[in-house]
Amino acid sequence: MYDAEKNVPPFTETDRLNTVNPYGTTKLAMEFLLKDMAFHKGFEVVCLRYFNPVGAHHSGLLGENPKGIPTNLVPFLLRVAKKEIEEITVFGEDYPTPDGTCIRDYIHIEDLAQAHVQSYEYLLQQEEAEEASEQLPLPRYEIFNIGTGNGKSVKEMLMIASSVVGEEIPFHIGERRDGDVAVSVANPSKAKKILAREPQKTILEAVQDAWNFAQKHS
Repeated sequence: MYDAEKNVPPFTETDRLNTVNPYGTTKLAMEFLLKDMAFHKGFEVVCLRYFNPVGAHHSGLLGENPKGIPTNLVPFLLRVAKKEIEEITVFGEDYPTPDGTCIRDYIHIEDLAQAHVQSYEYLLQQEEAEEASEQLPLPRYEIFNIGTGNGKSVKEMLMIASSVVGEEIPFHIGERRDGDVAVSVANPSKAKKILAREPQKTILEAVQDAWNFAQKHS
């Protein structure tokens, strides 16, 4: 939802917005509605701008098991690793990135879940502070990027997934997809400062947990 042409990654919450696909447009529309609810109806709102959640619960009991052909990178890679799909298509290798493939900010799903808990705790703390000071309640509407601040390219994710499953995952290079931006990486400093949160898990752990789940659930 950030304007990749006007802003330089990593993106901050105040960067210019410009969606390039219906998915981003619906997210932005929801933010506008929630902002109206906060300022005109007294709702307390925290909007979390997810970057690229990956992984599964470390127990292997909860994870992503899409029906049909996956549209997210990691589930697709693991379906190929399980020989359920012949190979993965890498959509373009002529982007202005070190290896020519798109770069994304991947965050472990457990870190994302914890961000929700910390956001709720933040709202409670602000409410308690207002009550203690006997101030009139103010409209509360906050936006936080939820990412790691570190990006990985598609080819880097291929190498990580191949190392996790113990064999090379086959792929071929296809044409670019409409709407894909070269780099999408978060600046998570606001969440770090206000929510006191930092990702606890690495991308390697995320892929390991996703693979653990994928092996248990076909």
